[in-house]
Amino acid sequence: MTGTIDMVVQPNMDSTFFGALERLNSKVYNSFTRSLDVSHTNYAQGICELTLNSGFSMVIADNVAPDPEPKSFSFKKSPLVFSVSLSGHGIVRFYGDSVKEVHVCDNDLYIGYAPNSCGETISMGNQSHSSVMLMTDPQFLYDLFGTRLVQSLPANFVDMILKNNETLHAESLPAPPQAIALADRVMRSTMDPDLAKVFACSAGMEMLCVILDHLQENRDGKKISISQDDITKLHQVRMLIKSNIVTPPSLQDICREVGINEFKLKRGFKQAFGTTVFGYLQKQRVKTAYLSIINEEKNVSECAWDVGYTNVSHFITAFKKHFGVTPGAVAKGYRLPAPTSLQK
Repeated sequence: MTGTIDMVVQPNMDSTFFGALERLNSKVYNSFTRSLDVSHTNYAQGICELTLNSGFSMVIADNVAPDPEPKSFSFKKSPLVFSVSLSGHGIVRFYGDSVKEVHVCDNDLYIGYAPNSCGETISMGNQSHSSVMLMTDPQFLYDLFGTRLVQSLPANFVDMILKNNETLHAESLPAPPQAIALADRVMRSTMDPDLAKVFACSAGMEMLCVILDHLQENRDGKKISISQDDITKLHQVRMLIKSNIVTPPSLQDICREVGINEFKLKRGFKQAFGTTVFGYLQKQRVKTAYLSIINEEKNVSECAWDVGYTNVSHFITAFKKHFGVTPGAVAKGYRLPAPTSLQK
């Protein structure tokens, strides 16, 4: 974390993060969950909406069956949306002076802000959709975190939150691994409903912090300085991941073992190897699974479990995303035309 968020309890509670939380409870913000069109049966089934705080909501989509019919939405006052997709492929389409489309696939982070906008979401393919979406009133973010943190975000977010800019913003980018893990925990929770609400509130706030931290780190998109010693350590990280694909170490454990800070690990790894730590882990898992299928004749479920996946459908999605073909097709005799996808 960048350390921008003040989490230290001080005598004057009004100036702390916890003091901000106290003040939020006395304010009324815009709520947006019911702006969703849930008229389609397939869409409504598996959707859970939770108001975590005034101005801060969570929408959980749990294995929602793909629906060929577009699902419409419209906003006058728009939430700032952060949605972590765990499975499925969809399109968010906005209508206005021109049409804007954003594709969202598994392990993507969708960020949207669409005041005075309307559009539709469209399911692609046959895979069910699972995601955890946070919907926030921009004023809620400002009151919670304050000017200093907001100004550390990319310029377009500063305009949205501080200047009430009503320009459409919609993008999809790789989700931070920590956000994916949190979304997965929320999805798999089997707690008592009363406990689940508290857990969702805690996980939602943590997910929000992880996402904002990720946006801070990537604010300028500039390359960081990497020394030869750093390069050596990043290669050690790559070997560490490759040797522990079933039970991979956490980012914190990697930092301790290799002797590198988390910022340089995340930014440096992607700069050096063109992928995130989580992306490299996925690549090693599906490569190993591919070789197991063709050399050991294992079935798809066995291969998924052997490389660390607990959800077979997530394994199939990752495998197809990397190789362009399902593991089932490989099990039936399909072979890659060239070995390039199996290198490195």
